[in-house]
Amino acid sequence: MAKRSDSILGPIILLIVGGGFALFWITLASSHGAPALLLLFGVVFLAVLVITIGGSIFKTLDERSRNLAAPMLTSQARVVTKRTEVKHRGKSHTTEYYATFDLPSGERLELELDGAQYGQVAEGDWGLLRHQGTWFLGFERQPAAEPERPSPPGDELVCEYCAAVNPPGTRKCSSCGSSRLVPRTAESAT
Repeated sequence: MAKRSDSILGPIILLIVGGGFALFWITLASSHGAPALLLLFGVVFLAVLVITIGGSIFKTLDERSRNLAAPMLTSQARVVTKRTEVKHRGKSHTTEYYATFDLPSGERLELELDGAQYGQVAEGDWGLLRHQGTWFLGFERQPAAEPERPSPPGDELVCEYCAAVNPPGTRKCSSCGSSRLVPRTAESAT
């Protein structure tokens, strides 16, 4: 299963520890007859803590509920690009991995992958993409079909593989089926 970065445990622990500190500060300041400014500092600290961490928790839960409500989709896709983002926290760091997929509808979708999945996809890969909302569920690589190249209008076309001559406007060789057709030149006519 893919990495789902929707854990709210860290923010909840931070809220409990920070809130405990703020409540301790408020209690200590009020019981010892401290100036109102110290009491106000504790209240403001608690309010800022609850608003910022509460917002983070709300955002995570909202994204999680939208992803759970979204259908699991499988569609043909091409890996357009890959990128990493390194986040530093003190002496430690984490690396987040992303891939952007081009869907047949023309939509581009950037999804977060784990390190092993990131290593298995390469830019330009074609395959079946499985995702649910913004959650990456998998990518099954498939060999890309040889893309059809439109032939230029005008003179006859020569197949690069079998050297068969084809009429103008042909997209595939009538002899071998290859799409590698080039305009007939004076050298290829002889």
